[in-house]
Amino acid sequence: MSGPFPDLRRGVLIADDHVLVRAGLRTLLESSSRYRLAGEATDVAECLRLIEALRPPLLLLDIQLPDMSGIDAVARIREVSPSLRIVFLSSQDSRESVTRALQTGADGFLSKDFVLSELELALDAVCAGQRYLSPRISNVLVEAMSSPAHAEAAPGGLTGRQLE
Repeated sequence: MSGPFPDLRRGVLIADDHVLVRAGLRTLLESSSRYRLAGEATDVAECLRLIEALRPPLLLLDIQLPDMSGIDAVARIREVSPSLRIVFLSSQDSRESVTRALQTGADGFLSKDFVLSELELALDAVCAGQRYLSPRISNVLVEAMSSPAHAEAAPGGLTGRQLE
């Protein structure tokens, strides 16, 4: 937005190595009345530089980047910007990857097959201090928690036999 009035939309940094994913996210953000594109990174190193330079409030972070996994990058990102809200993007929806991502302190997890309304719901939720999980991701976690193997698991992820 140009002119004498500031753009009050919240800036979103995208960190994803896929050109088409970034282009799609850019298009979605351009059509949003509440969010705008702050910048784009293709790897963790570039992401960290942009976070320091731009100080965006929100980050859409691919779970797997060329130089490091997004999950491993969160600790470094938090050192640079502790209050940054991080929403993971992934086409991987395994229980392990979702659990690891959330254990890093990420604020949300979006499956890459979302639409604009879901992107805005996720960003609204994390801006309000809540966590957001795509419905598909929520289903993965519910199914995992409903499995017989999970039912046997004790605190700390150990089964009754392992505790014995």
